[in-house]
Amino acid sequence: MVCGLHCSIDEPTLKSFDENLNCYSHKFHGTGLDYEVMMSIFEQKCAHINGPFPAGDPDITVFRSGLKAKLLAARLQSGINHHGLADKGHQGKVLLLSVLSSQDTAVVIEFVLRALSRHETFNCRLKNLDCLDERFRHHDLLKHKQCFKAVAVICQLQL
Repeated sequence: MVCGLHCSIDEPTLKSFDENLNCYSHKFHGTGLDYEVMMSIFEQKCAHINGPFPAGDPDITVFRSGLKAKLLAARLQSGINHHGLADKGHQGKVLLLSVLSSQDTAVVIEFVLRALSRHETFNCRLKNLDCLDERFRHHDLLKHKQCFKAVAVICQLQL
């Protein structure tokens, strides 16, 4: 299950002192960073983290920059047609990601909703620590990435 997670940051300063619209997050109406998080469907495991990206980037653009290549490589290596589950922000990559639709059967809808619920629980656990829940005030994106990965490891151990 693939989902994007936005984290609030201080607005990066530009030379012209204009607003940085590239980093605008619609989730909390401010500047932020986006991480792509993928949870395993069959076990409680965080399988992939990619980021940070400016929060203004669409989910499909973030997918094309990392997870797409991993899924294609896994298909070639194992010979199995690996698919990911995703939300509506990833529409357009039908061959690699399955998106919930109104034509799915009740069993498939229940399965996808259970996977989405587990993923949202993991995202909530990530936000339980203040370094990701509060506005990150350091301007070094490497520090934010290190904090995010450290929190993800802690949350994985909690599972």
